[in-house]
Amino acid sequence: DFLLQIFTVFRILIRPEMFPKDWTVMRLVTNNVIITTVLYLSDALRKDFLNDKFDYKVWDSYFYLSVIFINQPCLQLEAFSPSKRKRILEKYGDMRVMMGCEIFSMWQNLGEHKLNFIPAMIGPFLEVTLVPQPDLRNVMIPIFHDMMDWEQRRSGNFKQVEAKLIDKLDSLMSEGKGDETYRELFNSMDCMKLGEVDGKKIGCTVSLL
Repeated sequence: DFLLQIFTVFRILIRPEMFPKDWTVMRLVTNNVIITTVLYLSDALRKDFLNDKFDYKVWDSYFYLSVIFINQPCLQLEAFSPSKRKRILEKYGDMRVMMGCEIFSMWQNLGEHKLNFIPAMIGPFLEVTLVPQPDLRNVMIPIFHDMMDWEQRRSGNFKQVEAKLIDKLDSLMSEGKGDETYRELFNSMDCMKLGEVDGKKIGCTVSLL
């Protein structure tokens, strides 16, 4: 309950309406406190909420907080002037990449419990890969390959993951999201190299992005 309450408070603190639009410094300081705390609490998640003590609600809340954190408008450094971006990076680093790396690390620690988040987390994780930050994309996209591997172990195929990926990618495409680098990255990923029949289907979807 304690962790759930903390994650809820953090989600409230990073809402766009929490601070006036021009309070950039306050937002950055708040985010720095949040990510520092989350990195600290990650150890508690691994030690006290895994294996036979696995708690879906806590892990689900953690992942959704992480996704919302990364997608915050105030952390999209590409929207800032070069000088402002440089100052932010020098003082705080790119907090999106830090959180992305933490998502990947925590995902790897889940083991067989990953199945509890497949295919539900495909959509949220794909939203993260829309952020035009190469390091963030490189650390997040392999998670989809891993999801296919685990779904294959569970069901003997990965049709459920494939269908969710297709639906979400088609949705993003229709909304005009995803820059050219993003499209090329997905086209080049091994995780998209499926079987001959299914591969043609998802290959066309990704190419259309």
